[in-house]
Amino acid sequence: MINKRFTTAAILSIFLTMLLCSPPKTVYLLALLLCVAILTEHFYVVSSFLKNRTHMRWHVVQRLALLAISISIMMLINGVSHDQRTALGYIVVGWSGMSLMMSQGLVAQPHLSSLWIMMNNIIMVMCVCLATSVFIYMHQVSLPQLALVIALTALSDISGYIIGKWIGKRRVFPYLSPNKTEYGTLAMVGIPAIAALLIPAQICGQLRLFYLMIGAFALMGDLWVSQLKRLVGVKNTGAVLPGHGGLLDRIDSHMVILSSLLAWL
Repeated sequence: MINKRFTTAAILSIFLTMLLCSPPKTVYLLALLLCVAILTEHFYVVSSFLKNRTHMRWHVVQRLALLAISISIMMLINGVSHDQRTALGYIVVGWSGMSLMMSQGLVAQPHLSSLWIMMNNIIMVMCVCLATSVFIYMHQVSLPQLALVIALTALSDISGYIIGKWIGKRRVFPYLSPNKTEYGTLAMVGIPAIAALLIPAQICGQLRLFYLMIGAFALMGDLWVSQLKRLVGVKNTGAVLPGHGGLLDRIDSHMVILSSLLAWL
C-alpha cells in the first residue's frame, strides 16, 4: 500500500514535469484530457449503480451528469475558473456540499438518493474544473512552490497511512472511512503543517498559510471520495490504474488541494 502512494507521487511528478516543459497549447490539451478522464471515471462509478435502476428519476440523474460534464469542459475552454472571485465562489459552494454529505456519513450509513448523487456530481465538476485550471494558469506559481504543493500532499497521504497503521487504534470515521484512525488523521493533518513551517520564506512566498492547511485539504478530499464510494456501494472507483483502486482513489486529495490553490492565488 505504501508503494502505491509513492507511485502516485511519482506519476504526478512526471505529469507536472511534462506540463511545465510543454508549450501552452500542449499544456491546455493535457489539462483538458485530465479533466475528461477524471470526470469519466467518476460518472462511471455512479452509473455502475444506476444501471440496475429503472425508475425515471435515475435517468434524470444520468442526464444531469452528462450535462455537468459538458458544462465543466466549457468552463475549462473559456477560462471561467481563472477569475478569482468566481473560483472562490465555486470553492465555498463545493466545500459546503462536501461538508453536508460527509456529516451524514459520520453518523450512519447514508441512504442513497438521486439528490445525494446529483450533489456529488456537481461538486466533482467544480473541483475538477478548478484543479485542472491550475495547470493552465500555473505561471502564477513558481516551480518550487508547485512542487512543494505536490510534495506536501504526498507527505500527508503517506504519513497518515503509516502512522495510522503503526499506532492507530480507534476509528475516527467508522461509517465514512473505516481505516482512518485518530493518530493517522492527526498525522495526515499535522505532519505536512510541521514540514511547511520548516520551508524558507523565500520559497513559500504568499503561500505559507496555504501550505499549513494542505493536510486539512487532503483529509477533506480523501473523505469526499470515500463518501462517494459508500454512496454507490463500490470498493474501487475504477480500473484506470490497475492495483491502485482507481484514478479518483489516487488523486482525491490533489483535486481538492489544487482547486483550493487556484482560489488562493
